[in-house]
Amino acid sequence: MRAAYGSSASSPGPSVSSAEVKGSPYLPYGPPGAFLEAATASSALNPSSDAALVPAVPNPASLVVVVPNNIREIRRSLHQLFAPIIETPIISDPQAHLTALANLTPSLPYSLKPTQLQLTTPHHAYVDLIPSPWLRDRLIAIGPANCNTFLMEVCTIACDIEDNGQMTIWGEDWLNEFSWEFSAAVLERWGGWLLTNEWGQRANFWRRQRGHPTLPGYDE
Repeated sequence: MRAAYGSSASSPGPSVSSAEVKGSPYLPYGPPGAFLEAATASSALNPSSDAALVPAVPNPASLVVVVPNNIREIRRSLHQLFAPIIETPIISDPQAHLTALANLTPSLPYSLKPTQLQLTTPHHAYVDLIPSPWLRDRLIAIGPANCNTFLMEVCTIACDIEDNGQMTIWGEDWLNEFSWEFSAAVLERWGGWLLTNEWGQRANFWRRQRGHPTLPGYDE
């Protein structure tokens, strides 16, 4: 069990260093139409001129600024929320982990409520901290070795690992996986067999908002 699932004591814990926000261009935030309107502002005829074209300007009142959320603070919040799980001796008593997770369920927001697979299958406790039911189930399904590798290489939202831009979470709604952007390197390594095409489409959506080239193969 130790080789397969690791241990709570040796797993990456919450960061306690000062909060930082990575620098990034400001983005318009709102419903999809607002994003696209701001990114590709259309032109309209100026009534005072037969030929002049003027760009349409989005209504500032309908947009707010989106910057990357502070993943350290998100991780800190998740570790506080899941403290009863993280402190459970998973290796010596996997069932205690599953029982503690079931007992915690009523207090969790929707995107963190455990799936049936989580409640019945021994797995690494840090999987429970990922606010995506689909991704949690996939990580359990691919087995402990692959799951642990993903956690230790990619999952900065749950694990206190070196942040090389593997994940960016845009805006305040970090419980909504639509606001997540995995990097090109992560999608190249994990796309297809773990991260489905939808994750690439989300990445391309956010890349368009800041004028970056899109990743090929996801929007066809």
